[in-house]
Amino acid sequence: MKSFSELKLSIIIVNFNSGEYLSKTVNSILENYKGDDFEIIIVDNNSTDDSLERIDKNEKIKIIKSDKNIGFGAANNIGAEKAQGKYLLILNNDTLINKETIPRLMDFYENSKYAAIGPLVLYPKGSFQISFGTDLNLFSEFILKYIYEPYYKLLYKLKKGKISRKVDWLSGVCFLIEKEIYQKIGGFDENFFIYLEDCDFFRRLREKGYTPYYYTEASIIHFKGKSTEKHLSFVYPLNKKSQLYYYCKYNKKSLPLLKFYLLSKLKIKLIFSGNKKIIKDTIKTIREFKCEDNI
Repeated sequence: MKSFSELKLSIIIVNFNSGEYLSKTVNSILENYKGDDFEIIIVDNNSTDDSLERIDKNEKIKIIKSDKNIGFGAANNIGAEKAQGKYLLILNNDTLINKETIPRLMDFYENSKYAAIGPLVLYPKGSFQISFGTDLNLFSEFILKYIYEPYYKLLYKLKKGKISRKVDWLSGVCFLIEKEIYQKIGGFDENFFIYLEDCDFFRRLREKGYTPYYYTEASIIHFKGKSTEKHLSFVYPLNKKSQLYYYCKYNKKSLPLLKFYLLSKLKIKLIFSGNKKIIKDTIKTIREFKCEDNI
């Protein structure tokens, strides 16, 4: 393995019970990204399945095992700390890259003024998947869900994928950043166990004067939610907790309205839901959440 001064790229993958998808992700890297200037760091959040055993041994792969599930952001921070490369590629464990993905991201990054670059993200059948957005507030969240995503899906078709642009945040599914900048930002806020840690990260990045960029000349496939779909009872309440925590940090005045909206929506959902325990646990999480206990 090359030393820090010689190694160009560290690819960081956080894993938690991803089954066959982790090995597919790793294989897509090894098969499509040639050269000896990179390493793959897998930070495993105490998986209980055979996802790690499915990976073929390779000198480029470093596995770091946690004795408990510490969350997405915290695990990435560990990977970044151990990384030997000049650049970090944060990559989900249920993705596939192609031969052009990393070279195009690296080339554009090194020849641009942008601090972080995110690729075009596609579903397995090739349809557009939203992976960027504007700064979050109650209004923009509504816009993102009901207007922003459909708009960019249409724009993607009309412009044949040529929709590269400056953005406020990039999805944690995949983005490239210089390790020095990642460390300067302070990495991910580990109070976000899962979800919205990327929005928070890029808000802090922009506050430091840096700009993230969505670059559609490079693309990845994302299967989406393959680690979390098996653990909805655990993940769903944490999703809402992350949302509340984000508003505590940046939009505290809107927190009561957000709580009212979430609780009203969940109470309606409770009537029709097949899994009432998840909804009840989430309602309890929202009701008990206090900013002073989380910041």
